[in-house]
Amino acid sequence: MSDDGSPLLGIDPHHFDDLVARRRMKREDRQLIPAVTAQLLGSERSPGSRDALFYPSAGKDIFTPTILGLPYCTQFFFYERNERIGVPPGRAFADALATRVDISRSAQGRLLEFDYEGIARSISVVHSDNFKFLERDVDLAFYFHRGDSPGEGGSGQEWDSEYLADLGRMVPEGRDCRIVTQGEPGGIRPDVQEQLQRLSMPHSHCDLDYFVGTLDGAVLRRREGS
Repeated sequence: MSDDGSPLLGIDPHHFDDLVARRRMKREDRQLIPAVTAQLLGSERSPGSRDALFYPSAGKDIFTPTILGLPYCTQFFFYERNERIGVPPGRAFADALATRVDISRSAQGRLLEFDYEGIARSISVVHSDNFKFLERDVDLAFYFHRGDSPGEGGSGQEWDSEYLADLGRMVPEGRDCRIVTQGEPGGIRPDVQEQLQRLSMPHSHCDLDYFVGTLDGAVLRRREGS
């Protein structure tokens, strides 16, 4: 149970503190997961084989985005230049989720394939520059981004402003993209931020608020000022 008495969606509470200690989740995720789930619009269709989540400069932060993206995505891409970081072991992932997960393959810490609700899924940790995601032949269904620093190990890439239009081109015409972001570095493009719901979490990552919503890809494809 969360601190406010609501159920912790998708994660066995017995594993939560261990995941926080291992920097696989953030302390505020106990409140963030149900709060975000309540804000995002549901989907009338099951996720297709091309539907993907993207998280630039993800570090070890894999569990929470995956939990939030399961209703919408079959492919989960976590870009991280640190080659010492990989996906969690298949058994640890299966144990941590409250529902049954059938692990079909786990390869060298970079790829985890599994079935969830009868649909094949995959988690990839990609040791490459974040921009390489824009070359993938996938449909962007979910964009997740916690605060990234402009220096000292941060990417300095302004995904929530300068590169939102590039992400929008990966959302099929007439389709929506779910967004959960803290908007740093660079802030969130103003026309997008005004359509997102602000969520404040106690002791949040980098002391930043979250911005959450479901937007048509056409909104993201606009260039600032157009």
